[in-house]
Amino acid sequence: MPRSIKYLFLFLKEPAFISLTVGGNLTLMIASILVYFLERGSDSSIKTFFDAVWWGVTTITTIGYGDVVPSSFLGRLIGLILMYTGTVIFIAFTSLFASYWIRVAMERDIEPLEKDVQREQRQLNRIETLLEEMNHRLDVLENKKK
Repeated sequence: MPRSIKYLFLFLKEPAFISLTVGGNLTLMIASILVYFLERGSDSSIKTFFDAVWWGVTTITTIGYGDVVPSSFLGRLIGLILMYTGTVIFIAFTSLFASYWIRVAMERDIEPLEKDVQREQRQLNRIETLLEEMNHRLDVLENKKK
């Protein structure tokens, strides 16, 4: 499996993604149910529950075809709230997705650098050990001269 597909599946398991998905769908369903019960007996284009769900999806995604719309004040108020909520939810999804991919890219780029730092640290430790040995030998030689 390509690495990008693997990261996509890992992203779908992120707790923030799951929470946002559940919250968004819950918001959509609550708004659809409320509008359905507010509009079902009136002279509205929302006749069935599916009409209300269709309206909710087109409203929350800001597509808004206009083929199914609430006619009551409360239905339109819920629509207004759903429009703003949908915008916020999609902004949150976008930022979550972008930050996840940036984190993945940084981890991928930092890993080789960490290995280089570890290799350099091992070399530095070897050099320090050699310097200590040389200093010890010099001390021994100087003490022999005296």
